[in-house]
Amino acid sequence: MDPSPRDTSASPAAPLPCLPALASPAGVDRFHVVLPRRSVSPRGVVRPAEVWRMAQELAVQAACRVGWPPERFRAQQIAFIVAEMTVLHLRELKYGERVVGSTWTQDFRRATLTHRQIHLDGSEGPFAVATQRWAHVYQAHDGSIHVGRASDTLMEAFSPSPRPEALVTLPALPPCAGPRLPTLEVEIWHTWMDPIGHLNHPQYLDFCDEALARAMVARGLDPQGIVPVGERLSFRAAATAGDRLTVELQVTGRRGAELELSALLRRQDGAVCCQGTLLRRFAEDNVGDALFEESAAAA
Repeated sequence: MDPSPRDTSASPAAPLPCLPALASPAGVDRFHVVLPRRSVSPRGVVRPAEVWRMAQELAVQAACRVGWPPERFRAQQIAFIVAEMTVLHLRELKYGERVVGSTWTQDFRRATLTHRQIHLDGSEGPFAVATQRWAHVYQAHDGSIHVGRASDTLMEAFSPSPRPEALVTLPALPPCAGPRLPTLEVEIWHTWMDPIGHLNHPQYLDFCDEALARAMVARGLDPQGIVPVGERLSFRAAATAGDRLTVELQVTGRRGAELELSALLRRQDGAVCCQGTLLRRFAEDNVGDALFEESAAAA
């Protein structure tokens, strides 16, 4: 850890790129969220990873509101990076709905880890809740990134909200020894790099859903019938441009047309970049049967 947190008392000279905040309870930030057309599937609903991107933008806007836009983090050579994120999809969001997001800091532990709560509501009601676990990091003189203590100034800006709420968790499905799906190999593009220079966390979820979609197509099933129920992904190592990732999915639980899948994403050197769990429901009850039958036939 960094033995001496950086002096972060200076405010940025540039205007804060902050959206107008909506009226909200004490300690909670609320913003309108713009939904781009590219985030919508052929069924006219928003893809799961786009919900993750909405949650990320809410966190950025909340930071701007307390005086910490991205430029200030960059000037101090510090950042918050997502260590884990859990999302529950209450329903699918349709394109054209007006979206409002609410967010607040749940806690700040050991001056390094903080949980942020996210609620997302559309015109037809709530559609997702999420918990993000962020780690405070700093850039060393050699350019490497390390976990380190946040300064008192930063901790004061991100002080926990008085609104208590349990962290979001995934429901458990009955466990089963399900099949391993065909692996997906992805080469990381330069144009996918985020402001810190690595693959942004929602992209890993896109890769998981693509691996599942391809497995369904190979079995003659419609991948547009996948309905998101929830995800939890933990991030352990960065992927950067030119890296190759292998996406491994295995069915580990099942209840009717709902499946639980474990996810493991490895870099070409064997390092695990991301791992976690996906819950997906299918429009057709026989999807789970088709996956298991294919596994038995291959054996």
